[in-house]
Amino acid sequence: LFVSMCFVCQAADNLPGDLQQLNIRSEKMGKDVPVAVILPDKYKDAKTNYPTLYLLHGAGDNQNTWLDRTGIRQLASQYNVIVVCPDAGGTSWYFDSPEDPKYGSLNQFVGK
Repeated sequence: LFVSMCFVCQAADNLPGDLQQLNIRSEKMGKDVPVAVILPDKYKDAKTNYPTLYLLHGAGDNQNTWLDRTGIRQLASQYNVIVVCPDAGGTSWYFDSPEDPKYGSLNQFVGK
């Protein structure tokens, strides 16, 4: 079991794209929001702007769902796109709730 776990960890490090797991503070929501960001391989050496794709997960999922179920890291590098996957907190549906301020909209992440 230990050997297979090491193999999985090593294989994950060889995936294309620079995966960054961030916690972005939302003052309006009063909490840190987990966000997975994938930067294409060429990003660190580039002096250009990149398009950004926001991938929203479904109900009950989280910021890592697209990473776990698709080849999005490879695609981000292949097409030179920054990918941002915010965690919506289970079932927020990405809208501002008038009853519960801990659920916020995508505007919390995309704004200014």
